[in-house]
Amino acid sequence: MSFMFKWRVLAFIFIAVLIVVLMMIVMLLRDPFILHPELRNVKKPTLKLDELPKYVLAFYYPWYGTPEGPTGFWRHWDEGGHNPDVFIDCRRDLGTTDYPVNGPYDSKDEDVIACHFKLAEEACIDGFIVSWWGFETFEDEVFRLMLKVAEEVNTSIKLSVYYEVIHGGRDEAVKDIERILRDYGDQKAFLKVQGYPVIFIYSRALHQLDYRDWDYVIRKIRYDGFKVLLIADGFDERVAEIFDGLHTYNPVGILHEGRDLKDVYANVKRIAEDHGVIFSATVLPGYDDTHIREPGLTYPRKNGDTYREAWKAAYESRADWVLICSWNEWHEGSEIEPSLEYGSLYLKITAENAERFKGS
Repeated sequence: MSFMFKWRVLAFIFIAVLIVVLMMIVMLLRDPFILHPELRNVKKPTLKLDELPKYVLAFYYPWYGTPEGPTGFWRHWDEGGHNPDVFIDCRRDLGTTDYPVNGPYDSKDEDVIACHFKLAEEACIDGFIVSWWGFETFEDEVFRLMLKVAEEVNTSIKLSVYYEVIHGGRDEAVKDIERILRDYGDQKAFLKVQGYPVIFIYSRALHQLDYRDWDYVIRKIRYDGFKVLLIADGFDERVAEIFDGLHTYNPVGILHEGRDLKDVYANVKRIAEDHGVIFSATVLPGYDDTHIREPGLTYPRKNGDTYREAWKAAYESRADWVLICSWNEWHEGSEIEPSLEYGSLYLKITAENAERFKGS
């Protein structure tokens, strides 16, 4: 064997070993707990689950605008290529499945916000989980308005953020959530449980980071001195290990597949109990997004029976909280807000079932 050949073999081995070592260093540096070992001792709060209030909360969308309202232009009502300036059979052409009972409204209209609070109170709803897309966004401006109006009208409705998207990585998630807590968490109308402000995490944001990074995010927030309960859009064991509660935004996929909602929820309740976290069961009146998506998905309302059956699954699963999908997601036809098609039927069903849930 020539000297040159031996040299090439040794060089090849050296380079291969160097690559492996560099890859291991990169992997170690990506592990947040290698870089921040002080976070390993940060613990989740211990909740008194048997003392939780039986909350009924509805997902709320603060993204609508009209030319006549404070927004000054059509926003979201024109979803899916619709034109609200055009009338079809005496109704505006909206990107919605159903038609709001008083027509399209502006989310920045304080009278609209106050009216929503009043209707929700009458339906025995305790709070809104408000879709939130980042600071200085349209939705953030409306959320600030909602907190202001809530205090002015002295509503019983509490408000939480639905954290929809991370604009960056784990450090940006930490900054967002800490600022939410700093700017909004101490306000009277912000939802709190056992002294902890509550924030819900939507599946999009949940899956932008891996679970190891989310574990870092939550520990870092608590290490920095902030109190918070984070309720994640997921049902698996790993989510229960890291977060303070489990929920699903929309059970239409479960229903569309023909699975028994009660069985699914009962299983998730067991996972939540095993990990000492909150389980929220989501109820749905129906679903139809075919006016804005192709081919879209539908699940019938069955004259209110779909909604009643979902509530029954929530009771029987012994859920801690009930979430309603939704107050006003008009694009997907899941709203319970009054419409020309159904009047106030779904608010009446909500009130009946919320009273039963809270009394159980």
